[in-house]
Amino acid sequence: MKKKTKMITAAALFAAIAAGGYIAERFERNAFIEEPVVREENVFYSEEAPVNENADKININNAGREELSKLRGIGASLADRIIAYRQSHGGFGAAEEIMNVSGISESKFADIKDDICIE
Repeated sequence: MKKKTKMITAAALFAAIAAGGYIAERFERNAFIEEPVVREENVFYSEEAPVNENADKININNAGREELSKLRGIGASLADRIIAYRQSHGGFGAAEEIMNVSGISESKFADIKDDICIE
């Protein structure tokens, strides 16, 4: 009975060598039982994309009238004033600077500050 077992084992080893060597190496080390097989040649790693915190915000430095009008409390005429201010001052250096636009009070800014960005 032992001879038959050795013959089957030798035959399996021979087949594994013919199949590419990797399996034979694992077989020789008895690794099929002791450790999981992990091959990395077909594993693709991707770097985690940076999270854009401003993805859903409206950029007040390049938004048009329609986009600015989506902000709470901002109508077409106030959107036009924001655009005019931006054009005459070369853009906004900080989101808070939008309060320099006539019609944007501190309370209105508080309403929209989480929905705007300047980048």
